[in-house]
Amino acid sequence: MYQLINKDEYGGANIVASSQSLEEVVQKAYKSITNDNVNNALTFDDMMNDWETYWVEILDEDGNATLEAVFGGPDRGANFVYHMHDGVAEKKYLDEVDVPMRFYIGTDNGRKLYASKVVRGRPGEREPISDLNDMMLRDKGYYYIKVI
Repeated sequence: MYQLINKDEYGGANIVASSQSLEEVVQKAYKSITNDNVNNALTFDDMMNDWETYWVEILDEDGNATLEAVFGGPDRGANFVYHMHDGVAEKKYLDEVDVPMRFYIGTDNGRKLYASKVVRGRPGEREPISDLNDMMLRDKGYYYIKVI
C-alpha cells in the first residue's frame, strides 16, 4: 500500500491519497501540484516564480523520471528515497547515496514545468534546481510517498 503525503510549508502533513498502485498515487501528486501551482497562477511568470508545492522526481541514468526510486520524505531528521525492487521498497537515505533529482511544479498546456532559479549575473537565464537543500525550496510544501 502506498500513501501520498502532502507536507505544507508550516510542517503539517496530511494523507492525500492511498492505493495499492504506486503509479496511481504519483499521478495524484502530479494533478495536485498542477492544481496548487498552475491552475491558480495568473501568468507564466507566476507559475515559475511563485509556486507553492513540488514533487521530487528521481531520475534514472538517462535523466528521465523513474518509479524505480521515489522520494520518501523525512525520517529521523534525514530525507530518503524508496528503491523499488520486485515490489519491495528499500529505504536509502540521501546522505548515503547520490540520487539525481529535479523538482516538478506543474503541467501547463501539456508541458511539464520544473523548479528553476535565475542565474546570477545573467538576467533572464534560469537553471534547474537539483538539490533538496536549495534555498528556493525553503518554506515550500511538498509531496512524498509513504509505503505501508
